[in-house]
Amino acid sequence: MTAEIIKGSDNFIYDPDMKYVGTIQGAKGMSGEMKVNLLTAHPSHLASLESIYLKIDDSGSILYTIDKARWDGSRFTLKLHGVDDRNTAEALRGAKIMIPEEASYKVGEDEYFIEDLVGMNVVDKSGTNLGRITDVLNYPAHDVYVVSKGDEEILIPAVHEYVQEVNMNTGTVMITTIEGLKN
Repeated sequence: MTAEIIKGSDNFIYDPDMKYVGTIQGAKGMSGEMKVNLLTAHPSHLASLESIYLKIDDSGSILYTIDKARWDGSRFTLKLHGVDDRNTAEALRGAKIMIPEEASYKVGEDEYFIEDLVGMNVVDKSGTNLGRITDVLNYPAHDVYVVSKGDEEILIPAVHEYVQEVNMNTGTVMITTIEGLKN
């Protein structure tokens, strides 16, 4: 991993080889703990890391050591070294949690990082372009791809019944035709 020190701080770096794995949602309690919205299906992997980077703006990321991280079954909570009170934790609301590519969870077959899916073209079996994936919504049953083409937006359940192939090399997701789907 290459890093360039900027902004006159020893822990402020820029690194394009990071994976976006979650967002700080705000403070939890008074001791600096924070609620996290995770974009990973593997919270235990994130909890096992010693440090993370917080991307607060577009100029770079700040390295933080993890004091405590836990998943209680419905919410991920994070306590970072140096974030010791509610005000400091609340000031980090909206910061993106980034980890180095080499520290990220290794996905299995038919698993993808959300950031890798966003921007991919979606086509049906006949080759008709339905638009691009602009977002992935996380629901308990399954994810849903938000596909946009111009002003139109369609939602596609990310399940094998509809998603036939995800080709990372061509940047294309092929789906079966869904009854009632407009294009």
